[in-house]
Amino acid sequence: MRIVDPDHRVHVYIAGPINNGGQITDPGTIRANIVAAIRCADHLLTLGFIPFIPHLNYYWHDLYPRSTKDWLTWDFAWLRKCNVLFRLPGESQGSDMEVEFARQLHTKMGRGIPIFHTEEDLISWYQEQKEHLSFCAPSAG
Repeated sequence: MRIVDPDHRVHVYIAGPINNGGQITDPGTIRANIVAAIRCADHLLTLGFIPFIPHLNYYWHDLYPRSTKDWLTWDFAWLRKCNVLFRLPGESQGSDMEVEFARQLHTKMGRGIPIFHTEEDLISWYQEQKEHLSFCAPSAG
């Protein structure tokens, strides 16, 4: 069920646990965390949102390792491009840093990036804000 108007797309940064800064080493738990992020993103895509899943970097890192600082710099660059942050449950040092970064960022309207913990809150915010989201509309031409 699509609820997002194609002319008012919202880019959603998905923040949530992967391995909690290396503290989680069980491959099954790590995979479950990544699957949870993909499941969330797939549902948001079905609703018409444009999700971004930084959890997929876990597999990129397996092939081409980088420092935590490099990954956070990359994550923060993408977070700047998103309209909202959706925080999945669970302990995560990286996600906590992303949430703090989102709070500090300011959009063109002088507000921090909204942070949501439930789908209901995200949808409610969207319904209230969609007429003011023209900066999310695809460019003409």
